[in-house]
Amino acid sequence: MSRRIIFLPEADADLAMARLWYSSGDGHAVQRFEEEVDRTIGYISQFPNGFPMGRLPFRFAPLAKFRYFVIYTIE
Repeated sequence: MSRRIIFLPEADADLAMARLWYSSGDGHAVQRFEEEVDRTIGYISQFPNGFPMGRLPFRFAPLAKFRYFVIYTIE
């Protein structure tokens, strides 16, 4: 079952800062970053238990090839 994803304002701000940083360099880096974020969020939506627990109640989903995590909880 697919789940709805809700972003906290702080997460939106972090994502905007990361996009800005990646867009300042290689023109393709920001596109790859956004694709990886979308892929990871899609996976979380389909398999919410697919990543390990970190600090309760949060799970940490690493982005492939980027030094970021999607940190989430299941309600």
